[in-house]
Amino acid sequence: MDFFDERAKPPLQGILWALLLAIFLILLYYYVLPATWHMIALLFLAFLPFLLAVFLAALLDPWVNFLERKTKLGRGLAVLLALFLALALAGGILVLLFFNLVLELQSLALTLPSQIKSLNQLFQEYLARWQAAPLFHRWSPEFYSMGQYLWEGLLKGLRTSSSLLLQESAAFLTALPQCFITLIITLVATFFCSRDKEKLVASFLAGLKPLWRQKALELGNTLGRALIGYLRAEILLISLQVLQVALALELLRIEYPVTLALLIGLADLLPIVGPGTIFLPWIMVLFLLGKYGLGIALILLYALVILLRQLLQPRLVTARLTLHPLALLFALYGGLKAMGVAGLIIGPLLLIIFRVLWAHHRGEVLL
Repeated sequence: MDFFDERAKPPLQGILWALLLAIFLILLYYYVLPATWHMIALLFLAFLPFLLAVFLAALLDPWVNFLERKTKLGRGLAVLLALFLALALAGGILVLLFFNLVLELQSLALTLPSQIKSLNQLFQEYLARWQAAPLFHRWSPEFYSMGQYLWEGLLKGLRTSSSLLLQESAAFLTALPQCFITLIITLVATFFCSRDKEKLVASFLAGLKPLWRQKALELGNTLGRALIGYLRAEILLISLQVLQVALALELLRIEYPVTLALLIGLADLLPIVGPGTIFLPWIMVLFLLGKYGLGIALILLYALVILLRQLLQPRLVTARLTLHPLALLFALYGGLKAMGVAGLIIGPLLLIIFRVLWAHHRGEVLL
C-alpha cells in the first residue's frame, strides 16, 4: 500500500500544479488583464491633455522661436501669439469641416437604408442576368452560395453602420462639453510647456546622474525629432490629401465629399494599400454599374493622390527612419486591436520609439 501511494504522489502533484496554473491563467485573462488595461486606460485619459500639450508645444516650437527672434517679443508673448495663430487657423478649418461632416453623416444615416435597398435590387438584377448567361452554368452552386453569403454580410454591415452613425453622432454631441474642458486644459498646459521648456528640461535632467544627463539629452532630442517629424509629416500629408480629394469629389458632384475624403485620408494610414482600400472597390462598382466616365475620373484622382504622397513624403519624412511596411502593418493592427481607433496612431508611435531606442542602444545615428 505504501509503495502504491509513493508512486501515485508525483502524478497527483503534477495534476494539482496543472490545475493551479490553469486557474491562474483564467484569473489573469478574465480579471487581472482587463482590470490592468482599465487602469492604464484611465491613467492615459487623465494624462491625455498634458501629453497633447507636450506634443503641441514641440510642434509649435519652431514658430515660437521664429516669432521670438523676428519680433523681439518675450518667450511668453511669442508662445501666446503662436497659439493664437495656430488656434485660429486650425479652429476655422475644424469648424468648417465639423459642420459639413455632421450634415453629411445625418443625411447619410437617413438615406442609407433606402440606398441599401436600391443597391440590393440592382445586385439581384445583375445576378439574374449572370445566371441566364451560358458561362454562368459552368460555375458550381457553391460559388453562387458564397457570393450570395458575402453580399448579405455586406448589406448587414451597411445596415448596422446606418444605426451606428446616428448613435455615434448623438454620443459625440453629448461629449462636446467634456471635449471643451479638455481643450482648455490642453491649451493652458501647452502655454506653460512651451514657455518654460528650458526650465522643465533642466529640472528633469537635474534628477539624473551626470553620466546619464548627456545620454538622456541626446536620446530625448532624437526621440522628439523622430516623433514630431513623423506626426508632422503624416498630419500634413493626410490634410493635403483630404483637401485634394474633397475638392475633386465636389467638382465631380459626388454626394458626401467631406465624409468620403476623411475615410480616404484615414485609409492612407494603412501601409502599401492605403487609399486603394476605398478607391479600388469603388471604381470596380462604378464599372459594374456602367458609369465608366466617373470610374475613369476616380482612377485619375487615385493616381494624383499617389503622386502627391510620392512627391512629398521623401521631403517630409527622414529617410533613415523609414519603417518596414510589415512592421508598420503589425503596429497598426496591434494598436487597433488593443486600443481601438486611437491605436492606429499610438501603434506606429510606439514602433518609432522602439526603433529609436534600439538604434540608440546600438550606437546607430538616425537623425
